[in-house]
Amino acid sequence: MEDLGFDPLDIKPKDTYEFELMQVKELQNGRLAMLAVAGMVAQELVTNEGIAQEFIIWSLQNVFKLEFS
Repeated sequence: MEDLGFDPLDIKPKDTYEFELMQVKELQNGRLAMLAVAGMVAQELVTNEGIAQEFIIWSLQNVFKLEFS
């Protein structure tokens, strides 16, 4: 990958090895995030309810012990 020089907080490692290690970690984090989004989309397709609605119903039933029919 090419370094574009954008580092306003000056957190980029100066060492080449550390920079490459950070790049790998960022790629892995991005891939994990994409899998998480795919899981949320799959849940919405299966249940026909959005993630927010699922969370609200779950929290009302499990945290506040309210029952719905």
